[in-house]
Amino acid sequence: MDDKKIVWIIYRADDAAYREAVRAIGDLDVPEGYRMDVLDAPAEAGKGRAAVYEAKRRQSDAKYKIYLDEHCVVLEKRILHHILEIFQSSEDIGAVGISGAELIPTSGVTLSAGRRLGRVKAVAAELRGGRVEGLCQDAMAVDEFFLATQHETGWREDLLTGNGFAVSSYCVELRRRGYRSVVAKQESFVSAYITGTFEYSRHDLDAFLDEYSKEIYPLVTVIIPTYNRPHFFRGALESVLGQTYRNLDILVSDDGDNDETETLIQPYLAKDPRIQYFHHHGFTVEDNMAFCRRYNHPDAEYVNWLMDDDVFYPEKIAIMVDGYRDNPGVSLVSSVRDIDNLMNHTKGRSGSPFPFPHKGFVRVNGTEAGRALFLCDNYIGEPTTVLLRTEYQRENALYGWSGNELENNTFYMRDVATWLQCLTKGDLLFYSEPLSCLRQHSEQCTFTRADSSRGFLINWAQELWYAIQEEKFLDNEDIRYKAVVIWIRKASETLMLSAMNHQVNQNVKLLSNLLVEMTKGLSNGYQYPVWEKFIEEFNEK
Repeated sequence: MDDKKIVWIIYRADDAAYREAVRAIGDLDVPEGYRMDVLDAPAEAGKGRAAVYEAKRRQSDAKYKIYLDEHCVVLEKRILHHILEIFQSSEDIGAVGISGAELIPTSGVTLSAGRRLGRVKAVAAELRGGRVEGLCQDAMAVDEFFLATQHETGWREDLLTGNGFAVSSYCVELRRRGYRSVVAKQESFVSAYITGTFEYSRHDLDAFLDEYSKEIYPLVTVIIPTYNRPHFFRGALESVLGQTYRNLDILVSDDGDNDETETLIQPYLAKDPRIQYFHHHGFTVEDNMAFCRRYNHPDAEYVNWLMDDDVFYPEKIAIMVDGYRDNPGVSLVSSVRDIDNLMNHTKGRSGSPFPFPHKGFVRVNGTEAGRALFLCDNYIGEPTTVLLRTEYQRENALYGWSGNELENNTFYMRDVATWLQCLTKGDLLFYSEPLSCLRQHSEQCTFTRADSSRGFLINWAQELWYAIQEEKFLDNEDIRYKAVVIWIRKASETLMLSAMNHQVNQNVKLLSNLLVEMTKGLSNGYQYPVWEKFIEEFNEK
């Protein structure tokens, strides 16, 4: 390799644009002691950009190669000085760009990244990104129109047949060899002008994501507990397999008392190694849920439960993973959800207590988001709706949970308790469009367990007492009063229904006692007993 030689390899499909790009290169200042050359890389029918670049790479003995799209006009006169300074600062830097993505978004397209670096002028606007700190800043991939290299790897002509993702692929290939890609600091913040647009084929997008997803995106576990509902389960499973997000670990835990689901899943297991299936004959519902909660893939960064009667929409996981990665400090990501009531054949959609300024995410302070749970019911959603950090499941994080509820089968609000605990650690990110669908039907425990509404209210009281004691979410008199009054109204309605239906059991009695204590709290400064002691004394009676 000639370490004093710089070669520009310019992709050419538009002759006029190519001439303008070459003219601008001719005006650049070449560092003393270096030689500069230009190689024409004409587009060829039936060959993609990667193949064209690979052919020219092999022709040149220059150590420093700059791959340039014809529509990129370089404006910074001393850009070669900057690039050489960066390369000479660290041998492990393999590639330099003038703009790029700190993290490649789940779409694979660097230009759509939420966390971008550098700024480049374009025909209609500027491609904006964060200011580069220091000489350069690490990027997972630089943008397709400009790539300077000091270390080489082959262009993936075997993988990409069109013009998209060639540079992103090259950056990941360098990463495989232990080299970094960076975006250069720009004094003027604008080093180039883009005169055209960039297009890519579905083939190249799929090829890029299939090849690199495991390396560039975090692993997400999807947990599907199922019981004797193969007619629902098939749709749930296929909605996971249809995700645009590839890097998935799928756990299916079946506590059915027949083999229908096990028979159904066999063809899926044969085709997709991401699926793990367990059939637990003799498990109770609680046994199965406990098994799922204990599941812990050591490499999974996120986990999403999927109830076997619900479905994901295709981009659910991808959108939510991007939400986490683009928003440090977020501890919970959820969305609006569709509700399909199969009993009365109606469809609906959940709302949000927070306004959406536009389509996309709204970020809500964790305390404010948790407070809204006490005032607006569970707007965050059921387990299917939320993408959760795996660390919270490992910690069995349940807000206000004493540890005995699961053993006694008296804890009905695992989801809300989990959301509240997460919101003590960070903010909520809430998406404005539905990313999943909750299907309501007569087989759900909400309808088959007659005591479920009373159980929910008992656990809700537990959460209220804890929040008031901690002064975390219910941290002022007005909010406490509203939250308690809302609970009293719902508890009163439930007890009236129980009386009308001649239902008297332990939970009805417990709920009655709680109603008395809750009402007292409105006048005694919310001086509620310690929950565990209250339950212990109640049981002794």
